[in-house]
Amino acid sequence: MRKRFVKLLLFKVDTQYRLLYGFSSETEQSSYPWKTFPADRKGQKLIAKAILSPSEADNFLISLTGTEPIMLCERVTLKSPQLYKREQLLYSDDEEQQAVPISEFCYLFEFWNREKLSLLSEIQNEFSADGRTRYEQTLELLEWAKCNCGIDFCIDGRRFGNYEVYYRTPENSSFEIDIHKDQGLRVTTIRKCKDFAEDIIVNCIGKYKDYVICNQTQVWPANKKEIYFEANEPMTSVVVHAWNTATGKLIVSKALR
Repeated sequence: MRKRFVKLLLFKVDTQYRLLYGFSSETEQSSYPWKTFPADRKGQKLIAKAILSPSEADNFLISLTGTEPIMLCERVTLKSPQLYKREQLLYSDDEEQQAVPISEFCYLFEFWNREKLSLLSEIQNEFSADGRTRYEQTLELLEWAKCNCGIDFCIDGRRFGNYEVYYRTPENSSFEIDIHKDQGLRVTTIRKCKDFAEDIIVNCIGKYKDYVICNQTQVWPANKKEIYFEANEPMTSVVVHAWNTATGKLIVSKALR
């Protein structure tokens, strides 16, 4: 199993920090313990990062669902947000419009903060102002979070306070896609980079700019190394999805532009 990069956006309330948002993704980099980066003079806004071993990452995740405070490092203690685990999702950056810290097809596990209003109230009570000034300070905090994770919580508020865990799918690098310029961009070939024991169902969506000009699905026999899709007009980009016929599992979501 790969090590995991973890990034947390934190805000201090009293003596403990609150989780505004966090995510975890696989990495090949060397491990390092928690490092913190204050974003203001008071250290009220804080970014925490670490690369953890698989067991350390699992233990940290368990602590986010528990009730005990979490000591990240000296002087930085996180109040456990007592997150709730949702079912596994599939995420593809080529099809989804929501902002995410991962720009490739992967499996996503979401851990939800179900007390978002309480979290926001705790944070706003730390502001030394009321009315419009408090509103502007809240927007400033959310803008800071957006700059550091890409998520606009004013629009995507359901993810406020959450922790997201991303896992890459090894099959996504097992295919090569080629749009043939020598055939006027009308033919797309998909090749296997490794052997598959089962047949695969493949869907290819060919586009010219923002217009879909080809949307075809084929069964790709296990003994064939490549498959092609043909359109009546040039394709400037394609999006390919593939499913394992035996399990029904989506194994690939890949785009070529």
